[in-house]
Amino acid sequence: MTRKAENIMKGMGAGLAAGIIFGAAGSMLMSDKNKNKKLFRKAVTKVEDVLDNVQEMFA
Repeated sequence: MTRKAENIMKGMGAGLAAGIIFGAAGSMLMSDKNKNKKLFRKAVTKVEDVLDNVQEMFA
């Protein structure tokens, strides 16, 4: 893969991660606090997993 394609994939992964975090934060504002904390922790964990997978793909 060319360097340009790698950068595009990394950017898409970062955008996806940001979207997941903002979606979880938005849902936190509309529902129960205890449930929100759990959802937010899950979202952050998933984002970390996605970023790790993207880094492993291009390493």
